Amino acid sequence: LNGLTWDTENLEVNGKSHFTYQEANEEASKLGKRLPTKEEFDDLLMFPHIWDDDRRGMWFSENIADLKSNQSLFFPAAGFLGISKASLSDVGWYGDYWSETHKETSIAYSFMFSSSNVFTLNNHIEQGFSVRCVSK
Repeated sequence: LNGLTWDTENLEVNGKSHFTYQEANEEASKLGKRLPTKEEFDDLLMFPHIWDDDRRGMWFSENIADLKSNQSLFFPAAGFLGISKASLSDVGWYGDYWSETHKETSIAYSFMFSSSNVFTLNNHIEQGFSVRCVSK
């Protein structure tokens, strides 16, 4: 999708599924993969997408007819960890995924969605977000 080979599942390492920006890049690199760039996520936003109430997440596909099929890509709304890392927030309501793109020293871009919005924005690198790798 989008000219990239996407992993079909979120990154999980030893039961951990939410990572700081640095951890996300390190774990992807260990697998010989990388995080999508902000521009690649922005491109993904241009493809047909639909919220799935049953699975609580967003589907993306090159064609509307392929949404919710094996020809599309599903991102679960896995929530996020705030800087305090106290507990997961907004599971089933929001998906937050790190991009590879830095904005400044303590800020990096992420891909975020809910049932009604899909966009990229910047966030503090110490927050814990999901990771969806792409092949290098």
